[in-house]
Amino acid sequence: MITIISILASVAVPSFTGMITRTKAQNAASDLHMALMKARSEAIKRNTNVKLAVTSGGKGWTIYPSAAEGNVLESYTASGNVTISGAGSVEYNSSGRAGVVSFGTKSVMGSESAERCVSTSLSGLAKVKKSAC
Repeated sequence: MITIISILASVAVPSFTGMITRTKAQNAASDLHMALMKARSEAIKRNTNVKLAVTSGGKGWTIYPSAAEGNVLESYTASGNVTISGAGSVEYNSSGRAGVVSFGTKSVMGSESAERCVSTSLSGLAKVKKSAC
């Protein structure tokens, strides 16, 4: 009985590792997507430029008005083995427009890894792709 359970566990664990890795990368990309929408909304609401900047080490980001960097509107720290890469920041103007930038999220767990790409268009709208940038 114990042998059967150990065989089943050895087959199931690698597939769970891949699923967990993909889920972490997707969750980070979704959180970043929501943060970009918030930065855009804040820029329009405040009628001023608002910036989303990736923190050093790629372990999160902050949102703040461009003219008042110390006035942090939101701060986020990525969980565990997730890193954010790509553009260092994106700045939304008062009409909600931004440059075309891409951010990558990557999750690594053992030999498994998963990546997502979050990018903005000139209109400021963000989208998520199931691939590396």
